[in-house]
Amino acid sequence: MNKYWHDFFYRNVVSDNKRHRLLKICLLFISSLVTVGQNILLFMYSKNLLKKRKLSSKVISIGGITLGGVGKTPIVELLVNMLIEKGKKIAVLSRGYGRVGKSDIKLVSDGKEILCDVKEAGDEPCLLAKNLKSTVVFVGRNRYETGKIAEEKLNIDTVVLDDGFQHWRLHRDINIVAINASSPFGNGYVFPRGNLREPYGCLKRADCFIITKADMIRDIEIIKKKLLDINSSAQVITTIYKPVCLENIAGKEQLDIECIKGEKVIALSSLGDPISFENTLEQVGAKIVEKLRYPDHYWYSKDDMYNIRARQKALNAKFIITTQKDAMRLQRVETQDFASLRVLRIKVEIISGSGRLEKLIDAA
Repeated sequence: MNKYWHDFFYRNVVSDNKRHRLLKICLLFISSLVTVGQNILLFMYSKNLLKKRKLSSKVISIGGITLGGVGKTPIVELLVNMLIEKGKKIAVLSRGYGRVGKSDIKLVSDGKEILCDVKEAGDEPCLLAKNLKSTVVFVGRNRYETGKIAEEKLNIDTVVLDDGFQHWRLHRDINIVAINASSPFGNGYVFPRGNLREPYGCLKRADCFIITKADMIRDIEIIKKKLLDINSSAQVITTIYKPVCLENIAGKEQLDIECIKGEKVIALSSLGDPISFENTLEQVGAKIVEKLRYPDHYWYSKDDMYNIRARQKALNAKFIITTQKDAMRLQRVETQDFASLRVLRIKVEIISGSGRLEKLIDAA
């Protein structure tokens, strides 16, 4: 995303160019229609004119109100690990954004082995299956049908919906909304004028807000207050992402994170919010000599890798550092000669509200 579109979607900055003002008006009109359509659907579900489906299992949804960059996948991992400690048998249900064959239901992992490649499943479900080795992971557009298969064939008792806040047709017991501290409400407009999925009022449906990347801003209390002004009954949890180590592309060999301190690196990513990834590298002391940003969920080609390698040589960078999500797609490309390509592994750390989250899960 170039600077103009970043400012347009995230900061509500538009030039005085007449063409750009006209574009703004047209997109605002479409956004209004989208909002009206959403409100009609929500009203119909609230009055049972459209029926919500209900699974036998407990259903916990983790979603967001902005497009991309929220950091839901590490939050899903955190929650699943908490549930495993409580003895729950869990299935993660994901839509599988960017995968091939979107209408199919696919078992990505049966809790023993990974059964799909990244093209069939999508990068985020494959990453969850890799990091949550004992957890069942499915992809499928119809979360109810996917959940029924998980219940009947794999004897699960708890369902975690990955990116499920707007999946209104399925009943859930807990609605958790992840909020990106560095851009909590985008530019204030619903897509396509902005990057909000729904207007702010939708946050009244949430049981819990998990603020991610809380260390990226100075005053987290401003965001907390705004969230509680909208929904005073919700729990508010704050988290940060801590770098753990650097891995090779296969996730086997690990290096201490300190090895990039003072070293020239290229930051390679295809994320909704690449800035927090790049900030993390700088916080551990890396000298970023180039920031290579591709579109979210980008499928890298061999030509891309050749060009990236050329940039590394030209800039005399010791490492090319990428994300775990990118690594799932990079594995499809020939990378054996990229001994310097490393993956930043992170973990979520709750800095306030851990006990409240535990109680919320126990009460479900």
